[in-house]
Amino acid sequence: MLVIQDHQPATEPRDLLGDAALAGVLIGHYQAVQLHQLAAYARDTQDDEFAYLDVATQLHLSDRAAQRRLKFARTLVERLPQTLVALDQGWIEEYKAQLIADAVAELSDDHALAVEAHVLDNAGQQTPTQLRNTLAKAVLAVDPEGAEERRREQLRGRRVDAYPTEPGMAALTIHHTAEHIATAHAVIADRARA
Repeated sequence: MLVIQDHQPATEPRDLLGDAALAGVLIGHYQAVQLHQLAAYARDTQDDEFAYLDVATQLHLSDRAAQRRLKFARTLVERLPQTLVALDQGWIEEYKAQLIADAVAELSDDHALAVEAHVLDNAGQQTPTQLRNTLAKAVLAVDPEGAEERRREQLRGRRVDAYPTEPGMAALTIHHTAEHIATAHAVIADRARA
């Protein structure tokens, strides 16, 4: 149960839900605190190519996850300050902050700020899928030429991957344009039903 200062633990369902929401706000705040600290650490150790290993050890992350966490922290602190404020205030969850950071990764700082300004007011009320769609539109609006070049680059990266899952099973993934995937899915689904 969540107990904060003089707050009595909730027993009624409505109060339990309120405590859960409050916990989400507190989690966002502490995630923002951690990201601030990690960004400062990344700046202070930028000449140490192995500094991420200390992060991995300290935070019990894989090496790759530690590198991603440091990059995410720096992105929020240095490029998306209002997104970090929204996380700190509990207006958005960390996952949504990550979606915003991922969406602007290839953009200039000015374009990143423009996308942030466009999406942040409604991000807290949107589902992740809605936010992804809003981000895609915002990125296209602020950087149409860059968006077209990135689309061409992604098209060059189309591929089919197969990998094992549980014993005796495997998964097949196809990375292609949304139109081609929709067509392929329809064909496969029709054949499966037949």
